Parts: sequence; structure tokens; C-alpha cells
Amino acid sequence: MNETMPPAAAAMAAIGPSKDGYFDCVKKPVYNFLFVLPLLIIYEALVLISATPIRNGADVIVKLFFNLIGIKTIIGFTLIIISIYAYIVFSNKETSNETIYPIYFVYMFAESFVYALALGPVVIRLTEKVALAAPAVYHLGPLERVIASIGAGIYEEFVFRYLLITFFIFIFTKYLNLKTIYASVFAIFWAAFIFSAFHYVGELGDKFDAVSFIFRFIAGIILSMLYFMRGYAIAVYTHAIYDLKVFFI
Repeated sequence: MNETMPPAAAAMAAIGPSKDGYFDCVKKPVYNFLFVLPLLIIYEALVLISATPIRNGADVIVKLFFNLIGIKTIIGFTLIIISIYAYIVFSNKETSNETIYPIYFVYMFAESFVYALALGPVVIRLTEKVALAAPAVYHLGPLERVIASIGAGIYEEFVFRYLLITFFIFIFTKYLNLKTIYASVFAIFWAAFIFSAFHYVGELGDKFDAVSFIFRFIAGIILSMLYFMRGYAIAVYTHAIYDLKVFFI
């Protein structure tokens, strides 16, 4: 274990029976896949049950791509994305030998919950504003608020963190010859900028406001750092729980 790790982090890393420790273990693809999978299934099931026309914008972008290649049903999309990712995860030799510790999923949820509670106050402090720049509610019903929150967690993290940051790092390293560390910094910046701007696009987009733009930009940077340090699944749950807190509290 890293000797420079703070005592509290070192203690948390030793939780559970894995030789890698909790903090290292849950960043692995198999834990990310298994932790996000139930949330994805719940989201798609709620969309089908409610028949709501409300969709997260990132959800629309992803499914538009599948529509263009001939997959037009939510179920079809969900099965394909789950199947592809499951194949990638479980075809890996390291994953096939990985022991899964169910208690880690409890720890992951608790960790995400703590980050979600801290996200708003931290960003407010950084923007030096008193009022929370919360997403507009649009008179959504309780079920639609749940759908919107979960959808934001899954799809915005997938598009703006998983895909966009990976894309920018590839461009900056391959074509601009930047070192990976610098490419990552620039990727986080531009992904957060686009993430914030995305909230003002479309019929349900918010009216542009500098304070809310800065708030979301900084939130995007924090979520990107969380994605790098703790993995996609933790970022997803942090984002979803935070949105649920904004909608219902």
C-alpha cells in the first residue's frame, strides 16, 4: 500500500477480504458493470411503465445513434448495450478470475451517497455563491423526477465522462502530441465545458445564466475527477443521488 496514503484512506482501503483493497477493487470494470446494471434496468423499466416523453438529453443522443443503425426500441438498445459491455468485461482473463465481494457494492453506494451530499456545498463554495443553481423542475411528477435523475446519472456520465473524455485524450495525445497528464487536464476542462453548455440546449433546456453555467462547469470538473479516481459507477451514482436530492429536498 502507498505509504503516503492518509491513515483514514489506508484504513478504508483495507476494508473487506480482497488483497487489492476496496479502493482499488471497485475501480475494476466488473464492479463498474455490476453496480450500474441494476440502475440501468430500473431506469429503462420506469421509462416503459410511465410512458413519459421526458428524456435526459444525453439519453436521447445515445439512442439516436442506435436509431440510425436500425435499433428503435428501448428494450433492444438496453439488451445490446448490456450484452456488449458484459462481453467486454467478462471476456477479460483478469475479470474471469476476479472474486466478487457483494459487500463492496454496499460500500460503493455509501461512498457515492457521501460524495453526492458534498457535491452541492463544495461547488457553491468554489463559485462563491450562496444560492444553489439547481436544475429546472418543469413541473415533473415524482416518478418523472426519479427517471430524470437516474437518466442523468447513467447517460450524462456515459456521454460526457466515459466517451467525451476518452475522445479528447485520444485527440490530444495522438494529434497534438501532448503527454497523457496534460491531455487529461484539457480533456476534463472541455468535457466539463460542454457538459455545462448542454443544459441550455433544446426545448427543456434552461435559460442561460452565468452563475448556473459556472456551477455546472465546476460540478462537471469534480465529476470528471471522480470518474478518474473512483471509476464510472461511483460517478454515476453520485450524479444520480445528487439530482434526486435537488429534486426532492
